[in-house]
Parts: sequence; structure tokens; C-alpha cells
Amino acid sequence: MPNSALAKRTPPGSASAIFNYLLLATLVVPLLALGVGGYLSYRAQLADAWTNLERKVDVVHEHALKVFETLDLAALQVSQLMSGLSDAEIREREAEMHGRIRALIGRLRQLQFVLALDRDGRILVSSAVSPPPQGLVYTDRDYFRVFARNEMPPGAIYITDVLRGRLNPNEAFFGVAMRRSPADRPFDGVVSVSAQSGYFSAFYRDLARDEGIDTATMLRADGTILARFPEAGPSAPARVAPTTTLMQAIGRQPVRGLYEATSVVDNTRRLYAYRQLAERPVYVTVGIDRASVLAKWQASMASHLFFGVPATLSLFLIALAAKRKAQREARAVAQLAEASRERDQIWRVSHDGLAVMDMDGVFHSVSPGFGRSLGWAIRDIEGQSYRAFVHPDDVNATAEQVGALASGQSTYQFENRFRHADGSYRWLSWTAVPEDGLIYAVARDVTDQKSAAAELALAQDALRQAQKMEAVGQLTGGIAHDFNNMLAIVVGSLGMLRRRIDEGDSRLLRLIDNAQEGAKRAAALTARLLAFSRQQTLQPESIDANQLILGMSELLQRTLTESIRLETTLASGLWRTFADPHQLESAILNLAVNARDAMPNGGRLTIETANCDLDNDRARALFGVPAGQYVMVAVTDTGSGMPADVVARAFEPFFTTKEVGKGTGLGLSMVYGFVQQSGGHARIYSEPGHGTTVKIYLPRQAAAERPAGTVRIAPGASLPRASDRQVILVVEDEPAVRSLSVETLGELGYQVLEAALAADALRVLDNRPDVALLFTDVVMPDMNGVDLAVEARRRRPDLRVLFTTGFPRNAMIANAGLEPEAHVLPKPFTVEQLAQKVFEAMSGDSRSEAADQ
Repeated sequence: MPNSALAKRTPPGSASAIFNYLLLATLVVPLLALGVGGYLSYRAQLADAWTNLERKVDVVHEHALKVFETLDLAALQVSQLMSGLSDAEIREREAEMHGRIRALIGRLRQLQFVLALDRDGRILVSSAVSPPPQGLVYTDRDYFRVFARNEMPPGAIYITDVLRGRLNPNEAFFGVAMRRSPADRPFDGVVSVSAQSGYFSAFYRDLARDEGIDTATMLRADGTILARFPEAGPSAPARVAPTTTLMQAIGRQPVRGLYEATSVVDNTRRLYAYRQLAERPVYVTVGIDRASVLAKWQASMASHLFFGVPATLSLFLIALAAKRKAQREARAVAQLAEASRERDQIWRVSHDGLAVMDMDGVFHSVSPGFGRSLGWAIRDIEGQSYRAFVHPDDVNATAEQVGALASGQSTYQFENRFRHADGSYRWLSWTAVPEDGLIYAVARDVTDQKSAAAELALAQDALRQAQKMEAVGQLTGGIAHDFNNMLAIVVGSLGMLRRRIDEGDSRLLRLIDNAQEGAKRAAALTARLLAFSRQQTLQPESIDANQLILGMSELLQRTLTESIRLETTLASGLWRTFADPHQLESAILNLAVNARDAMPNGGRLTIETANCDLDNDRARALFGVPAGQYVMVAVTDTGSGMPADVVARAFEPFFTTKEVGKGTGLGLSMVYGFVQQSGGHARIYSEPGHGTTVKIYLPRQAAAERPAGTVRIAPGASLPRASDRQVILVVEDEPAVRSLSVETLGELGYQVLEAALAADALRVLDNRPDVALLFTDVVMPDMNGVDLAVEARRRRPDLRVLFTTGFPRNAMIANAGLEPEAHVLPKPFTVEQLAQKVFEAMSGDSRSEAADQ
């Protein structure tokens, strides 16, 4: 370091005047500091208490929210398990359903038990006992009454009172309940999923031990207490009165808030925080004793007094020794300057910043590398305190490090932000040691390393989000496959029933048409679930996105309100893409509907197309998207926009911000699944109050067009029938689907044999050489349908094969080894589709796409 810098001296001054002022300050300053510091300490202690309360109520909120989401999901799964079954069929399969429900709650320790009641309030299925007792009636339960009287809105989930078990009166519990059937159908009973109140009380007790809270309570919006800690005696009120401070605070701030009140249970003054569980009519509260806050403040003030008096006396001695200390430091600087001449070369050429400071953090000297790193001239730094350059948020931490150095400790790899000459801040990593009253420090610029670490953290967050979406997709795909099996029974049975009924009975025909319409809507829901899980069957074609959007203009105008103006900005020379045009139209329409709902007072909807060439950097920013050329379709509205937390979950299935009954949460998830399955990517850009843009990226076309499929048979048209009593072997492990297929084929004039498993089917083929067609499910327990077909054709090379499955054709080709040219009939199928597909397989027609839709 330069000797001239270290040899500087403090100008002489009036020592007598300085010492007089210093002695006066030793009396006045401590008194002022004690008074002001005591007041500020009290305010800070109280503010910390409120902050800690908000954090603790967030913990209780997240725990309760996860439990209620688990209860909702369990109730929905049990309802779907019994969907489409009559009470008699449920009682017939009670043992099987009891086992499946027991397996469900066995995995979820939050659940206590599950009840499914018929419309008379009698038990159909109970997780507690099988078979359930038939003498118990639950019509007096609050959750049964509200649904039996249609007091709840369509699709609503009801949160019950705290109840006592009929089978075990010692158990207190509450939970959620929902109708077994949709609200547009006659009431046929209730599904109830319950959790023990003690489960929450135990969690609150553990939280009180670990986090220091005094009380925790969960209650409904009407004041009914669902769970609390400490557990009150029998004389304690079971409902919070509307006049209490809590209920008045909720009336003013319905979502979350803070208040102070005296408990009616133990007459203790406490600070409380409360928060609502998402959009549910449930609140959680936590409280701490106000006396404990005051005790902490008093203990803090006592410590200040204990150390303050000796410190004041010490100031007198410090004032007397100040001059000698200053003289010693000046001599030490001069000696150090003399001894450091040999290190000047390293000082000048080092790329890291080198600095010498006094114990107050004032720069005595800095190296040229220090100035180059921060863009300052050396003269602008020397003589200045570190406080002139350190970021305001890092001043306190830096002051602690300087204080530690002054006490003789060394500092290693301490990081803070220093202001650059251009106004920006750079991250510096410091290593410093104290010696002879000075601080010797080395500062390395680590800004680039910090940026790289931040980018890595973003990539890891994106990976975790992708893994979560993949897991949810697998779950929805499995549910949709099981639902397809049930729909196969419903659709096929209705189709056969319609053809058997006399055309003159218009009332029965109208009922069948209504049932078929409901089955079609259920099939559409299943298709959306498969879309999100990227397991739907697509029909990609070569698409000109501009022409597709122009062709949708009239449909979009009808969809939007008159107060919304539709604009299109279509790029010239737009590349073609290879995707399913119907799914792309559905995706654009879904985005337009969402935009319409976001603009209730009108606005502007803009649809834009463009060619996008994503290089490696841009593709990395979209995480998971390979670099390449894409066709971009953007839908922009001027609506209310979405906050960041809503954008992060917008593509999740069943997530919606709309009111109950006004949205399923499957629109955007269907768009996400279709685009992902097509090899593209979807991205949302939104800010509250500034509208939303959803961009769809589809790969540029790199393959030939796909040929169109055969034409479907119209309902009511004559069906292809068997000739010469041809024999068909039906192999299906689901009894109801197998029975329906056998009956339908029999009505079409075929002679039908049946088998539940592949081994049974091979025995039938060995004994019946006249079997002309093997009609088999792909997914079966012991041997799948593809392996069965291979073995059957090894024994009978001339045998025709027709496959059926609830999974998409592409997934079966990839996972089950299905040949691309194989005949496949997807579930659910109609009578017309079954007749046409059997006719094609019998006649050797290789076209297999007509029934795949």
C-alpha cells in the first residue's frame, strides 16, 4: 500500500474542549439513550410479537388447509367410486367398497372414517364396519339435512358440526360432506368424510410446545368451535358469540387480521391473530399471553441497566485515554507504512480489491484493483467510511463485522453489496484481519457467481413445478381411465335400450336422450382429464393457424359479449404446425372464455400469431422446452389480471378462482395438456389490473399430413350385422363391460363366447376352432390383451383381433406394445361404434381411426 496514505496524521485541535464535551456527554447521552431506547424497545417487542403471531397462524392455516383439501379429495373419490350405481348395487358390492375405502383412509392418517348414506339416511357403506348396521338412521345430522333440503348451492361441500359417533359416542369429530349425485338430479344421499377434533388439538399442543403459543382454535364462520387448545371443560361455550372481539374483527376484515382481547374461558389478556382457510367458511386463530411480551421487554431493560451503569463509568476512562490511543494509532500507521514498501507491487497488480481501514471502518488506503472493480477513482474512496458505499440493507451486518474486527476477531468470506460508480451494486466477499489498530481486508467481486446461483435456484423451482404437474397428470389419467370403464357401461346400455324401445313412446325416448346427453358430458370431462395428463388421442394435421383463427371468428364473436372488442394480429408468412386442429380450436376457445370472464365490464381481446425461433437461452428460460422453431399463438385480454401465486397454479386441474358452480378448473389444464402432448409449451404473463396474455408455442411442422378416418355411423341408422352366425370371443375382466359387449354382439346376430381372463380365453380358443374374432381388453391383470393376441395368433394364424381400452391408442403403442395398424375401439363406445368396428375387423378393413375419436 502507498506509504503516503498510511502516514497521514489527524490535525491538532483543542484537547481541553474536546474532553469537556466528552465528559458532559458521558452523563447526558446515557440518560437519553435509556429513555428513547426503552420506548423503542417496547414498541419493537410488541411489533415482533404481532409478526410472530402472523407467522404462527400461517403455520396453523397451512396445516388445516391441507387436511381439508385431503377431506375434499377423499369425499370426491368416494362419490366417484359409487357414481352411476344404484343403492342396491352399492349394497351388493358393499364388502368391496368397504375394502377400497379402508385402503384410502389407511393411507391418510388425517381421516377418521367415511360414511355413504342413501336418501333415507341409512348407511350404504361405512369405513368403520362391514357390513354396516341397518338400524341406524342419520337424518338428524346437520350435513344430511342441508343437502336433503337443497339448502346448499350446486357442487358445494358442507363443513359439519362437531359430532359424536353413533357406533362410538366417546369420539368427537367433524368433517366435510357432499351430495352423492349432482344437484340437477334427485337427491339420493350423502357422502361424509370425518376427522377427529383431537387430531387438530394434538397438533396445536405440539405447536404450543415448539412455538410458544398459548391458545389455538379452529371455528366455522358462524362461530361454531371445531377444535381448540387447550381443550376446555364441558362448561365452556361451544360457539363464539357474534358480539365477541373475534367475530367483530372478522366482520371488518374477513380474510385475516390481528386483535387483542380478554379470554372468556380463563380471563387472560392475549394478543390474537386469525386467518380464513382459502374460500372456506372456516377460520383458525392463535394467541399468546400479553404478560409474556411485557416480561421479555422488562428483562431486556434490566440487562440494559445492568450493563449501562458500568458503561457510563467506563466512558470517563475512555475520554482520558482517547488522546493516547490516537497518538498510538498514528505511530502504528507510520510504522506500517514503512514496513509495507516491499508489498507495493502486489498492491498495484492484484485483481482483488485490497484495503486498509481504521477500526471505525474509514478507508485509509485502497488498491487500484479495488477502484477498478467498483468504477471509482481511488481519491473518491480514501477518507470515506464504508457506510458511504454499502447497500442500506447490509449496513447493520457490516457494522457487526467491523465491530468483531475491532475486538480482535478475523472475518472470512463475509458478503455484502457495494455501490458501483454507475449506481448499481456489486456483491463483494471479504476476508479481513485486525492488526496494530488497523483492518487489512481483501474484497473479491462475486456478483457473477451469485447471479449463476440465482439462475440455478430458478431452474430447480421450475423442475419441482414440472414434477408436481407430472404427478398430478398421472393421477388424473388413472382416474379418467377408471371413469372410461364406467362410461362404457352407461353409454353402451343406453344405446341398446334406445334401439329396443318402441319409437312411439316419446317419454321414454326423451329420458334416454337426457341420460345419453349426461353421459356425453361425463365423457367430455374425462377427455379433459386425459388432455391434462397428456394421454388423450390426438389427430394431428398440417395446420395454418391464421386460417384456423379466421375460421373461428364468428364462433368467438358469439362467445364474447357485445362490450368486448375482438382484434386479430396475424403474422404474414406464418409457418405451418402439425397438431390436432379441433384441440387447438378448443384451446383458443377456452382462453377466450376465460378472458371474457375476466372482463365483466367489457374490454379488448387480441389474438396474435408469430413465428418464434427459440435459441438455447430463450428455451432455457422456458425450462423444459427444446430449442427450435415454433408457431406462437397469443391470446391477450385487458381484464383484471392474476397475482403471481395464481399464475403459478393456473394450469393445475380443478384449480379455479371463480365462484362455486361457475368453473371446473379444467379449461387451462386441458390447454396445458394438449400443448405439452403436441411437443410445445404454454406460458402465462399477467399482472393484477393489467390483463393477461397466454402464449401457446407449437413446433413448426416437420411431418406429412395424417389421412382422415372413416365416417361414423349416425344414431338410428342400420348397423352392420353378422353373416352366417359368426363366432366372437369377448375377453374383458370388468364383468359389467363384458356383459354389455356380449349382449350387444348377440343382438347384432353374432354367436358370442366370453372369458374373464387371458388363460380362460386360450382354453376356449383351443376348444372352439370356429371362433372368427377375438375382442379383448388391452389392460388385464394376468396377461395383457396384446400378449394374448400374440399367443392366440401363434395357435390360430387366421384369427381376427379387435382391441378395446380406456387408455389412448398412442399410450398403448408406447407402453403395451400395440401395433400401429391394429384395430382399436376406445372406451366408452356406443352400439354404433362397436358394430362398425367389429365389421371392419371381420372384413379386414385396416382403417382404424373412425372409432378412435
